[in-house]
Amino acid sequence: MEHIVSLQLSNHGYSSLKGIEHFASLEELDCSSNSLTELDLSNNSNLKTLNCGFIRIFRYMIHVINVNKFLFEFSR
Repeated sequence: MEHIVSLQLSNHGYSSLKGIEHFASLEELDCSSNSLTELDLSNNSNLKTLNCGFIRIFRYMIHVINVNKFLFEFSR
């Protein structure tokens, strides 16, 4: 997991991404169109691109200061 820099997880019906914090080298994450209710990216300090559009987040912890591209749209 330490060498993975990109994860494309969109539209897979995931309800949790627990463990994502172990992907220390992650630079790009697409978790859009899932059933996530919380997202903790506080340990993913290398993240540069984040797409979490169309998810129902009620609790999120995003403390990533290096993100250059952030896509986020709420589900209805």
